[in-house]
Amino acid sequence: DLSPDSTPPVVADLERLYLGLYDQKIEKFLSTVQGDNVAKATRLAQWITSHKSYPKDLKAAHALQLKLLTESTPENYLPTLAASGKLECYSSATLFLDWARRLQIPARLVIGQHIQKAKKGECVITNQTGHAWAEIWDGKEWQRIDATPPKRGDDADKEKDKSEKGEGTE
Repeated sequence: DLSPDSTPPVVADLERLYLGLYDQKIEKFLSTVQGDNVAKATRLAQWITSHKSYPKDLKAAHALQLKLLTESTPENYLPTLAASGKLECYSSATLFLDWARRLQIPARLVIGQHIQKAKKGECVITNQTGHAWAEIWDGKEWQRIDATPPKRGDDADKEKDKSEKGEGTE
């Protein structure tokens, strides 16, 4: 009896999403990533989170996701994500997924709920708690890797103020 976390990868977990080349800077970076699956995946997520930022709020994140999807074609969607300075969770997870698979790391996209404050084992799930992340196969089980970039600068300060006042953003 296998639990979901130890079910081995399937062929689709290694299929690349984009068969073309990214810009030279990204291609060079990808060629330098080494180590076991966890080390490589951690490096990929660190690159995304250090080079991208999250939109100012959930409304802006949804607008960005729609823009990236509608203004891209299947041929340029992933390079468009890579070129964007801002990424929300779904787009950053999708980009991470392609890069991981490109490095022969089995990876899958997970869409679920991001619950931060459960009280007495209960929480509220709304249209603002949705989240996307990736999981990679470490050889024994699936490991969660969240490449969602942080908010930066004024956007992060505004969110900190909202959080301190008890106003949710995701």
